[in-house]
Amino acid sequence: MTEVEIELIPNTNSGKGSRSNSALAQAIRAWVQSLPTSAQSSIPDGLERLIDTFGQTYSIYPPLLVLPSHVFSKDAWPEIIRSPLEAYLPSLYSYICLALNVTHIAINGPIALDIIPPSSTSNAKNEARNIMRLPLSLVPLYGDFGSPNLPPTAENFDTVFWATALQNGIWQTWAPLYTMFSRGNIKEKARLLNLPSLADDALRRDPKETSAVDLYAGIGYFAFSFAKAGFGRVLCWELNGWSVEGLKRGAKKNKWSVKVVEGNGERINNLNMGQAQDWDECLIVFHESNEEAAKRVTDLREQIPPIKHVNCGHLPSSKDSWKTAVKIIDSVEGGWIHAHENIKLNNISHRKEEIVEEFKYLVSETAREVSNAPNFKVRCDHLERIKTYAPGVIHCVIDIALVPQLP
Repeated sequence: MTEVEIELIPNTNSGKGSRSNSALAQAIRAWVQSLPTSAQSSIPDGLERLIDTFGQTYSIYPPLLVLPSHVFSKDAWPEIIRSPLEAYLPSLYSYICLALNVTHIAINGPIALDIIPPSSTSNAKNEARNIMRLPLSLVPLYGDFGSPNLPPTAENFDTVFWATALQNGIWQTWAPLYTMFSRGNIKEKARLLNLPSLADDALRRDPKETSAVDLYAGIGYFAFSFAKAGFGRVLCWELNGWSVEGLKRGAKKNKWSVKVVEGNGERINNLNMGQAQDWDECLIVFHESNEEAAKRVTDLREQIPPIKHVNCGHLPSSKDSWKTAVKIIDSVEGGWIHAHENIKLNNISHRKEEIVEEFKYLVSETAREVSNAPNFKVRCDHLERIKTYAPGVIHCVIDIALVPQLP
């Protein structure tokens, strides 16, 4: 299936006047007027009310239109969906596509934290966590997205709909049926391009002479920012094969060299890390759990520039990766760990202090477990508020600095 290039264009319609005259309103009006008279007369509350209660917040990634989960939740719309008028909805979608210059439409809800609702009496709660950030709430409405539930194979990659977005001058590619894309992270992606710690005096060397790690790489959300910022090597860990393929396609579109190392299942024990001396790609993607990252980095230490930045971009908390991050940061020069966390608005200062203390404990614990482990001083250099995650909860990134201390 053809890959589609898109650029984020958020909807800016606001106010009742603009709503009734918007392209979306015109599409709904044209659709109703095209219906048989009997169908028109069966619409509850009339045309203008229908327009006024249709969800007006949406995102366009040309040619993909993403509608919010509540788009059909008000007044007459639920009744229409449950009535014979439902048969006419594909016609509505075609009018919307024509009016908004798109070819595909989907409804998108929040990224589910669980694959199945966890039970308080179940031992499978941790296994049910949606650690691969699958777009379980995406519902295709119009256009050919490809077949669902396909395994991530080279043959299947060419049968589904791929979209490509441009943010901060960086291309990113994903298959909407199989991977998520969050435009709300654009602020953090931009921040990583201009971190004060990227200055030569902070790194103690040119950025090209350093490495960065992304422990939850996805399609390259933050890894690509490290690559664009000039890091000589960016190591990535990702479980979802569809995300790995999206990262690979996006890297090539950005003209960055990329190597995918298959490390899943039985192949983990057979992975020949000795071949790494021949790797000269900018992005090295390990298709495996980030639980393997510390071991991989230990094997690679002498063959890559020192690791100065580690991104832990998982929500609601990236805590499970913090100990790994401490282990893989450069033991001589130290560096920064970017810990993502959902924090209640009224608890940000307190939670920041708690996180610093947790990292101090992890540093001490690592020193007890690993011979010649560095004696790091731990401090918080910055806390960035990214976006609202839920009422009263904000997605934050805490920049934890690990500073080597003399014995």
